[in-house]
Amino acid sequence: PILVILQTGGLAGASLAMVLDEPKETDDVYKINGFTMLVDKELHQRTRDITVDCVSYGMGFSFRVVSESPVYGGSCSCS
Repeated sequence: PILVILQTGGLAGASLAMVLDEPKETDDVYKINGFTMLVDKELHQRTRDITVDCVSYGMGFSFRVVSESPVYGGSCSCS
């Protein structure tokens, strides 16, 4: 199963990411196109709907995880 998590830290602040994990009682579980997706219930209430897109660039691709209610955090004050 694939768990959507809130990843914190770094210059960009908080963002959504995906990791492999097993379902817990605190997770919402969804079966989508043959994949089992997990989202912590508290995080899901905060983000609302979550979209995972496969984004192609040049010679590769990556996954983009965005939510209906964006997660914010951190700021860069580098000079």
